Amino acid sequence: MEKENSEGFLEKKDFLENINPIEESEGKLFFTKEEIEDFVETPLIEACKVFYEKNIRTLSSSANEKDLETGEIYIVIDKETLSEENKEIADNVGESVVIRGKEVVKISIPISEESTEDDIRRKAVDIAEQFKKQKAEWIPKYSAEDIKKIYSLNEEDVKEEKRELLAEELGLYYNREEEIFYESREHCEKIKESEDL
Repeated sequence: MEKENSEGFLEKKDFLENINPIEESEGKLFFTKEEIEDFVETPLIEACKVFYEKNIRTLSSSANEKDLETGEIYIVIDKETLSEENKEIADNVGESVVIRGKEVVKISIPISEESTEDDIRRKAVDIAEQFKKQKAEWIPKYSAEDIKKIYSLNEEDVKEEKRELLAEELGLYYNREEEIFYESREHCEKIKESEDL
């Protein structure tokens, strides 16, 4: 039976039994920090937000009922887009593996019957905070020519004066200064703020 401790967190590992896996999160490219809350299971949301703020791409994570069998939860980050400094940190806190031809780092946190949600959240955040802020190398950029090909548009559709409206219709963001399309305004801002890193 579940009971709450003084901080309102469910005690022991029972709380994981109430967390269903979010299957569609695997490989998800987050367009905004808020979006993380919809695709990451509760105990790891804060850590994944820390990674996002440091411009480190998380590829998947797991902290749900299935993890009770394996005795660990995990976050997988994209090693290929890490700075050299962060690659060293990743090697110290996680395990390098290749998944579907891509080099990644799996950061595992053991869980036991004594583990609480707060324990897991804190451990995951502590690990994420060891990393340094880096350039956002993983953020996709699209030229007008790219957009034309991806969406099967014609030259008229991607004329300069139509691009901002086109971006809005497609759920993208257009930066007029660069003449580049981004998945979101936040992605554009992340690129700009990391230029001097």
